[in-house]
Amino acid sequence: MTRLTTLGALSALLFLLVVPAVGQPESERSPFRTVDLWLTTEDASLVAYQVEIRYDRSRVKIVSLEGGDPEAFRAPPHHDPAGKAGGRIVLAALTADDAAAPRGRVRVARLHVFLEDADDTLDLTSNLVTAARPGGERIAPKVEIREGR
Repeated sequence: MTRLTTLGALSALLFLLVVPAVGQPESERSPFRTVDLWLTTEDASLVAYQVEIRYDRSRVKIVSLEGGDPEAFRAPPHHDPAGKAGGRIVLAALTADDAAAPRGRVRVARLHVFLEDADDTLDLTSNLVTAARPGGERIAPKVEIREGR
């Protein structure tokens, strides 16, 4: 098979895999979802955070983690790998670069999850353990968990 034919076949396969997902009925939703963790600090810069997330381990499995949008939190957050399937995971990250510390509403992490029942609602709860601004002073940002797109 020539290279052009191989690329055409791969494109057709990708089309067949992706196109049916567009406009799927609710009952045919994928069991894989993304969940974004947002922190809102108002005017304070954020250099460190630790957030606990709880979920029903019989219904939800955390498959993987990504970092957030700002460069300071681009790497995946630190966590105990056992938390991916244990019903409770603690995410933590910090930056030593005070100048790069973001402020305002910031997406600090993304979780990739698998739902045992694709039609089930995603029910996660969060608890801010701690957060700090440059110099180590504690702050209390608002924590928000939203299903991603």
